[in-house]
Amino acid sequence: MSYNDCSVSAQRTYTVEQIAEILGVSIRKAYYICETTNDFKVIRLGRRCLRIHKESFDQWLDGANRGPEQAPERNSNNGNLQSKGDLT
Repeated sequence: MSYNDCSVSAQRTYTVEQIAEILGVSIRKAYYICETTNDFKVIRLGRRCLRIHKESFDQWLDGANRGPEQAPERNSNNGNLQSKGDLT
């Protein structure tokens, strides 16, 4: 099975170009994000060749797109994070 025979649905990584398109940023900005983040898994293949773990990136992106009603907020009493549904 060659690389070209793989279907897109079986793809387990994104390229930096794909990340740039998904986020709507330049390729340079996407490289910067990938090189400085700990929020999703980035695999380095040589000096500048990066692959981004699809599942971890998608989870990060889904978390970044949560609405304010789902976002955790700090409890002013002790600084612990709580979701708004858990506030008492």
